[in-house]
Amino acid sequence: MVKNISCAIMLLFFFNLVNAQIDDDFYQSRYNVSLVYSKIKADNISQSSKVHFISVNLFDFTLGGSEKFKSYFNGNMRVIGDIWWMLAKEIGGTTDYLNGGYTSSVFELKWGLNIVSNDKILITPGLASDGYWYVFNGQRAFTWCLGPLLKVDYLLTDNLLIRNLSGFDFPFARTNGSLGDKSSYLYNRTELITKVGFFVGFDYMHMKFIAENEAIPESKLNRFDFKLGYMIRM
Repeated sequence: MVKNISCAIMLLFFFNLVNAQIDDDFYQSRYNVSLVYSKIKADNISQSSKVHFISVNLFDFTLGGSEKFKSYFNGNMRVIGDIWWMLAKEIGGTTDYLNGGYTSSVFELKWGLNIVSNDKILITPGLASDGYWYVFNGQRAFTWCLGPLLKVDYLLTDNLLIRNLSGFDFPFARTNGSLGDKSSYLYNRTELITKVGFFVGFDYMHMKFIAENEAIPESKLNRFDFKLGYMIRM
């Protein structure tokens, strides 16, 4: 009996794999609106701090398709959503809310090209041009970075897609501040996307600062974003 049930489950799973096909409904040009819970953790030898807040991301859009050699583009400005939290703090009379450590993207521009495309999976390598703003150890600075990325989409069912996008950024230009002389930036996004447009996601950003001045300790900033949103077709 157990063997028959197991065989039936395997046949249903195989039937789902065979019949599921990546639909272009997942790849319509979309404007993404999301409610975001963020946690930022700052660490160095002398201090460790955490910041938690809720914001609304209103500037996040995606262009692309599922065909092979079709391009992918995503633009995002996390700082636009964070402004709502900053305004609430300012109105409430709190002025030192960034002193413990803060980071966000002034812009994130991701471009890729589909090199593998079939009924279940889409693999898209590409390049990123990202601008980060950070506040840490009493310093405020902006860093512009370039680096490679890899996006992988996998169709779980006809109506549900999982997407993972990872990348590594190299700093090319930086404003004032002694942090970041030998910096590294890592990021990862994982999203569950429905065909009708609802999505849930988790974003992670990691910044590691190694200054040329040995008197300045190694510093790290980590940002975690949990998102619940809807993709509006453009």
